[in-house]
Amino acid sequence: MVAAPVTLRSDSVPVTLKLSKRFYGTFGQEVTNELVDTLNAVDISYRAEFRELFGAHFGQLRTEMDKLAVELRAEMKQIESRFESRFIQQDGRIAAFQEKLSGDLKSMKPELIGWMVGLSFVSVALGILTRAWTR
Repeated sequence: MVAAPVTLRSDSVPVTLKLSKRFYGTFGQEVTNELVDTLNAVDISYRAEFRELFGAHFGQLRTEMDKLAVELRAEMKQIESRFESRFIQQDGRIAAFQEKLSGDLKSMKPELIGWMVGLSFVSVALGILTRAWTR
């Protein structure tokens, strides 16, 4: 086997074709080298095309991703504003409930004190009666 190393560019990996002595013997050195050069030229051409296609598609993908990211951020802002308005609404409801509860407890305060005093008197009276009865 005889190797025909060919370097495409300084930043690319060298491509080495290994062709048999029989191939060289059948077609000759000149034809074989021409075939290797043609294959390398096709390889370079395809690499360039793939690089361009990849660049174009990557650019389109990047643009689409950026567009989707903007849309997602806009939706997140809408959701955030809805939650904020609901939290503000709930804060208002909680404050109203606290005021109502506070007002209800203040209005019930005299009644609760009356019950406490009344039950205390009943408790003391029952204690006195129990002592008197047990003597």
